Amino acid sequence: MVNKGDIYGKDNGKRRPLFGVAFWVAFVIYNLAVHCLFLLLWAPALFFRNFRYRFFSRLGFGLPRLDGCIIVHAASAGETLAARKFVALLRERFPGVPVVVTTVTTTGAKAVEKVNADYNLGLPYDLLPPVCLALRRLNPVILILIESDYWPNLLFAALRRGVPVAVVNGWLTEKAASRYRVAGWLFRPLLAGIAAFAVSDEEYVPRFESLGVGGDSVEVTGNIKYDNLVMEPNPGLVSEAHSRLGINDRLDLLIAGSTHDGEEELITRAYLAARDVRPSLKLLIAPRYPERAAGVADLLSRFDILAATYSSGATCDALVLDTMGDLACLYAAGAVAVVGGSFVPRGGQNVVEPAYAGCAVLYGPNMFHFPYEVRLLDGDGGTAVADGDELTRVLSRFYRKPDTLEAEMSKARAVTAGLIGGSARAMDFVMKRWGIE
Repeated sequence: MVNKGDIYGKDNGKRRPLFGVAFWVAFVIYNLAVHCLFLLLWAPALFFRNFRYRFFSRLGFGLPRLDGCIIVHAASAGETLAARKFVALLRERFPGVPVVVTTVTTTGAKAVEKVNADYNLGLPYDLLPPVCLALRRLNPVILILIESDYWPNLLFAALRRGVPVAVVNGWLTEKAASRYRVAGWLFRPLLAGIAAFAVSDEEYVPRFESLGVGGDSVEVTGNIKYDNLVMEPNPGLVSEAHSRLGINDRLDLLIAGSTHDGEEELITRAYLAARDVRPSLKLLIAPRYPERAAGVADLLSRFDILAATYSSGATCDALVLDTMGDLACLYAAGAVAVVGGSFVPRGGQNVVEPAYAGCAVLYGPNMFHFPYEVRLLDGDGGTAVADGDELTRVLSRFYRKPDTLEAEMSKARAVTAGLIGGSARAMDFVMKRWGIE
């Protein structure tokens, strides 16, 4: 275990980068622009809730005075929740060092309540005086950026203070990489000063390297959000779902998760065809937005399916989930999961949750938000289908051959179990790059 003194006593002076003339020109232009824009727009911007929220503290006022801390910056709720396990590992590795989680949105600040942090603060606006004031008061000994929020003044001030910086769960789209290359005079020296990029997928490595990040600074450590998967199903929820649907075997339940308008009808038609093959088959649909649940139940009724919302407590042949936070647990109640957002151009939804719960996973052609996960599952518990007709054929085939279905379920679970541990791998890589054993 590394103790508090291991980082407080670390000589980080060698990490202070030397900035060239081109950087200083770009840096001055950037600061003139952002400071002028702030002076012009701060008053109208107060009408926006995210800007107004914690306005004075984000200017650096009223922050606690700390004798050193670890700052973990997670822009919004998704990044914050993904970092829960990583923050827990930080606390184990550096006992006694306060952990400050910073965010830029109200939803992110709310999500910090689920993270074991000592302080929940807003990230300073990227203006030199607030950033320098905040760093002087918080006195960070480590700065961790979760995913992809690179603010020039924050990076500059941290690097000039000799604070070791790392990116965890890093990702970079080609479009974003192109923008950073255009602003290369400003961003290349700043990114080069970051000691470690623990990225979630292999495809991001060449993009970071194209921005001048050294190859030994980047390593694929996996996606840390998967360390927060529901490790065990909730037996009570599973039992209740089975009881209300009149089944006792998970092979008798088809689950459609996070569906959008236009998807429920094609899924229902595929379900009815599969029910002709397996008459005991029941259905659970979880709309992406729970307020749509009553409308989805009405749709099912028009197909002569006895449907009820989950909160109603009624017995039925099809349940429509109208509660938040239960879907991840309920995936363990079924055998096949059809992932919503993939038959309409929404980019798909999380395929790992149902696969880890032991479901064979089916998804449509629009999974562009989850390329890594689709590559991982394709042929190993995951099956892409082009449209409703192919969904019908694949579902019917599964239920005609239960042995094939059970094999797909086992493969899905096995493949996704290998995703666990990204937080620990990222921690080990970051510590190695910082020279902390």
